[in-house]
Amino acid sequence: MLTRKRGGSRLLLALLATVAGVAIIIVGVGEEARGQAIINNGVVELGVVAEGALNVAGGPASCGGTTTVGLRFMPTNCESTAPGCLCEGWGVAYDGSVSGHCNQSAACPGGSLAGCVQASTASTSNVVCTVGALQVEHDYVPSAAPELYQVDVTITNTGAVPVSDVLYRRVMDWDVEPTAFSEFVTIDGVGAVPTELVFFNDNGFSSADPLVAPSPMIGACGAPTTYFVDCGPADHGALFDFDFGGLAPGASLDFQVFYGAAKDESTALSALSTVGAQVWSLGQCNNAIDVSCSEITGSPNTFIFGFGGLTVPPPKPPVIPVSCEAHGIRIVEQDSLGNNVVSTYATSTASATASPTGVSSPSPILTPPSPSSAHADAAEHGFAASLLGGQLAVSAKTIFSQCDVLAEMNGNFTDWLTEAYGRAGIEDLHVSSPFIAGSFDVEALDFEMDAYGTPTATDAWWACDLAEAGAFAPPSIAAVCIPPAFISIGLAGPVQIQAPRVELVAGGPSQWTYEGSALRITATTGTDTVVIDVGFVRVTVTGAAPSSPFPTYVPNTGCLTSLCT
Repeated sequence: MLTRKRGGSRLLLALLATVAGVAIIIVGVGEEARGQAIINNGVVELGVVAEGALNVAGGPASCGGTTTVGLRFMPTNCESTAPGCLCEGWGVAYDGSVSGHCNQSAACPGGSLAGCVQASTASTSNVVCTVGALQVEHDYVPSAAPELYQVDVTITNTGAVPVSDVLYRRVMDWDVEPTAFSEFVTIDGVGAVPTELVFFNDNGFSSADPLVAPSPMIGACGAPTTYFVDCGPADHGALFDFDFGGLAPGASLDFQVFYGAAKDESTALSALSTVGAQVWSLGQCNNAIDVSCSEITGSPNTFIFGFGGLTVPPPKPPVIPVSCEAHGIRIVEQDSLGNNVVSTYATSTASATASPTGVSSPSPILTPPSPSSAHADAAEHGFAASLLGGQLAVSAKTIFSQCDVLAEMNGNFTDWLTEAYGRAGIEDLHVSSPFIAGSFDVEALDFEMDAYGTPTATDAWWACDLAEAGAFAPPSIAAVCIPPAFISIGLAGPVQIQAPRVELVAGGPSQWTYEGSALRITATTGTDTVVIDVGFVRVTVTGAAPSSPFPTYVPNTGCLTSLCT
């Protein structure tokens, strides 16, 4: 994680000396004398100039013939940044007006960059520069993964007053041998984009000055600041802009840059994981030019440019929804072509999404959650409908519905509760049809369902109440609310009544929808069908898979409707 320290960075002020036969070089930077170092760990070779950027001339020829050393994979002797333009560099800015930068393709040193001191061994290079009030240190050392060099970057405010808007840019153009100027590029990361990383794209030809706007995307890689994989082939690279905010006098911030190479992509990704890199770019050569290349496997060499030690943004709360839909009566009319017309009456709907406010326990079975995240209720009086060309008539004195939902989540987003309660019914229902001997009458009938979901369980219950069903030919509807329920009241002709009807209508992987009604009346004449749900409830909760595919019946000992006696 990004750290901020008091007292300045670690500054290597070694004297010019020779220790165990290894030269340690310190060179003050000026127009006439510029230090440089070619270092390696046996796998990765880097050319570090006196200002801390890459690409040093005068090395051995690479697999493509360049004698400039930028980032090289020693097992294949292939280069990745030195062919063509020497487009690799860094820049720092603050207060929106002061900047210093180094990129040999443009200016190095540029802006307010000055006073650079370099100390190197055969495998390390430490560079300390100043940019106005800031001291900037790049310390190149072998990392815990042999495929990567780690660059510890420390920025210190050496001034007497706070500075604001501390920016850091690192930019490079991939020129991956053996197909330099035609490569596949990836910019990817672990989890969310780090908080300080405010912009990235594939344009490695941009200025290293953070106060200069980045150049547009080169490849068809999607929108800037969006991860992409294997974009190309093109002559492109990677640019990363960081905003570290303010820095108090004497305070420091630090993070890591990683440069390296591996024999293939899987080894490269493993190395990035070993060092804890959070975001990176990969450069790979083009199979269409050289058959030894593969952007899929990353052979014969995958080059790496990454960052670590940045702030992990807080996780975004997952979307944990819950909903309820209830209708005193729902009518679905279907014609011979399968077209449906849905009509609902006395409708209530409620929905909510969990926010991190804490998690309570579910309410008692078949009780509206209290307090609820959302509530709705509805009632209609004097309902009447004529269906199937007058072959079926339905009326009721009153129809009603109610919905209550609750959605809660803890602050760590690891636990939640979703609860949905619905209730719907009628008073004085009257159904008549030429196909029914007499009529079908119910004084009062309602249906209710309660479901809740958690990360470990989902449960649901239902119940219904019936008062004074009208008598007609057996079987009697008096058994409607008594398990095993789900009875089909067999009427002669095209009218059938099912009571009650409860089912799991949709599920998985974490959303579970239950639906039920006190009565379902189905009537068919010719090619037309009408389905009437009396006391219809549908609830959806978020949670783990239910232990049973259907809700649990709960006997009611009291009356739920006002006319029950």
